[in-house]
Amino acid sequence: MHVDISVGLGLLGATYRLRSVTFWDLETNEFAGQFHRSLAAYPEPFIQAFVFNPNSEVTLAAAAYQDGKTMVFDPEILKAQAEVETNASILAASPDGQC
Repeated sequence: MHVDISVGLGLLGATYRLRSVTFWDLETNEFAGQFHRSLAAYPEPFIQAFVFNPNSEVTLAAAAYQDGKTMVFDPEILKAQAEVETNASILAASPDGQC
């Protein structure tokens, strides 16, 4: 459904219908892990948008879900950092990675 690339982290993040955010290593082309929003692996809520922070020194990514929640998480350790009710359907990060 959505793909974003973080060259600095060496990761490609992809979202699939009713699945977790899946990460692939850009160098080895191998599976690098999944971010699960809930303890139940499947089905996950539908992801409407996904984005990496463009500043690789700030290791964060965000996913906006159809139920109105946006999760900010660390794509390397696959742990949630924040959960907010946003009802967002589009996500964007500033080029300097500050927002």
